[in-house]
Amino acid sequence: MRWLLVLALGCQRGSPDLASRLEQHEIYPLDRATWNRLVVAPFDQLYDDYAAAYVAPTWRGPIATRKHFAGDPALTLGQARARWLLPVLFPSEVATAGGLPIDAVFVPDGDRWFALVGIDRAIRARIDRRDPACGVIVDAGSTKVCRDASFAVAEAALRTDDARFHRACAIATTACAKPSP
Repeated sequence: MRWLLVLALGCQRGSPDLASRLEQHEIYPLDRATWNRLVVAPFDQLYDDYAAAYVAPTWRGPIATRKHFAGDPALTLGQARARWLLPVLFPSEVATAGGLPIDAVFVPDGDRWFALVGIDRAIRARIDRRDPACGVIVDAGSTKVCRDASFAVAEAALRTDDARFHRACAIATTACAKPSP
């Protein structure tokens, strides 16, 4: 049993190459061709939002990296939502600097590392275009049920399916509501 725990923990460690690139500040924004190759539908349509709002992540302190996976309770909202853009089991990573999260997801492509930043804001803006009250709801909760409902809202907003969007918002209203005292 001890070996399984060691193996599981070892699998979560990030790439020494990413840590080195972060230390040297050799991280790039995704260009459109790389975006088109890596990002899944319907999130692939967010490239212009991403490119227009891109601000390179900043950090200070010792770097630690780890694998980026859905359901990781230590993810920032931006990191959790960036997972939605990538194929299942894509080898993306997240990092901390000085023990604090760098609010970005790092994706390898060839010999370069790219940063996905601001995805949560781009998704929220698309939801707000349809119904700002629904945007407030999906940002309110942090439970797995709420995250799943938020994904459905984001996907429906990007697919511009009114019936699906309103149903997803109704589900999110219940899923993301604060628990009763």
